Amino acid sequence: MYLDRDDIPLLPVIGVDWCPTSDWKLELRFPRPRLLRRLAKNGPISETWAFAAFALGGNTYAVRRASGLDDELTLRDFRAVFGIEQIRDGGRGYFAEAGLAFGRSVEYESGDEQEFDPGGYISAGWLF
Repeated sequence: MYLDRDDIPLLPVIGVDWCPTSDWKLELRFPRPRLLRRLAKNGPISETWAFAAFALGGNTYAVRRASGLDDELTLRDFRAVFGIEQIRDGGRGYFAEAGLAFGRSVEYESGDEQEFDPGGYISAGWLF
């Protein structure tokens, strides 16, 4: 997977899915493994799942520093995530999740780096 980040430009993606029952799934996929429990099934129309996951967060951005210097800023964190998603027929759907981000840091290409305490976050979106 190409991430276009200064700290991790490429990341190998590998994994396996295991479904011991129709209500439980274990997605052992690097870089975001998940354990899922089905909460509801509406025939072939939709399924609602709760999940717990561990993920790598962050990105690299082009910025202009207060001094006027053009630089690149890389945000990095690790996330423990809990969420819910609904998958509709055809793979579309939505999700909402909340979690704890830890090991958080900000690093500039010019050399400045700062670490931060753990923090909470929420996220939501559509699947298409």
